[in-house]
Amino acid sequence: MSEENPLKGYFRREGPHVKLPSGGHFYPPGMIELTLAGEVPIKPMTATDEMMLQSPDALLSNFAIQHIIQSCVPAVKNPLGLCSIDVDALIVWIRIATYGPKSMLDATCPKCQAEASFEIDLQQILDNAPEFQKEYPVRVNDEVVIYLRPLTFEMGTKVSMIGFEQASKLRNLVDDQTVSDDDKVKIVREASEKLAELNADMLIGSVYKVAIPNAEVTNREHIREFIKEIDAGSYKVIDEAMKKLNVKLFDHEFPIVCEACGHQYALKYEFNPANFFARVS
Repeated sequence: MSEENPLKGYFRREGPHVKLPSGGHFYPPGMIELTLAGEVPIKPMTATDEMMLQSPDALLSNFAIQHIIQSCVPAVKNPLGLCSIDVDALIVWIRIATYGPKSMLDATCPKCQAEASFEIDLQQILDNAPEFQKEYPVRVNDEVVIYLRPLTFEMGTKVSMIGFEQASKLRNLVDDQTVSDDDKVKIVREASEKLAELNADMLIGSVYKVAIPNAEVTNREHIREFIKEIDAGSYKVIDEAMKKLNVKLFDHEFPIVCEACGHQYALKYEFNPANFFARVS
């Protein structure tokens, strides 16, 4: 048996205990160790965690966010399986546990174009988090009810990466004189098909159960075939319900008053991991 480290008492300590916006409703047993109060403890970041945020590749792939959650929220055993909104909330809490609730927001006045920085309270973002129900049934017709869950961090990362790749491919294609017009049309069509397939995969990933008379279907392949074969109207109903469910915590808007001209406007918070974790001087 190894000797206990006498310096253990000086390790970073747990900070706030917080509730997840999802309430933990959509996770399998053992994925998250909640306290009796239904909360998870948050630890501040280490120097290694801060260094991870300096890696462009780790930020682009979201590996840095995955690493930080594993380090600072050990109660979460599989960060990739988290709902995106839970990831957003944990990121804010980790930032607060490490540096405090204040952050800086850069703004340009839409009236006079004056640039300025404003101090904001990150608690306002957390206060904006919706409360999730245990189930989200969507009736497709008189006999079929589908049950939705929010997209996982893993699926959200996949969507972002593929979307970025396809957008970059199309941007580079515009000025590429070495590619014939016929090939450009083919590439655009393939990109459109890829994005359509990705949207279908997102929808399939959000459906965890389909209720029909006398049965509840949970088989993933059966659900996949069902989503691909339903009529366009039913698909649209499910797609719109999924988009409403997958709200973003960082959609919060802050009221701003321009110091130069006094103009009042709302500024939407744009999340950038590298800047978000910067200290306030």
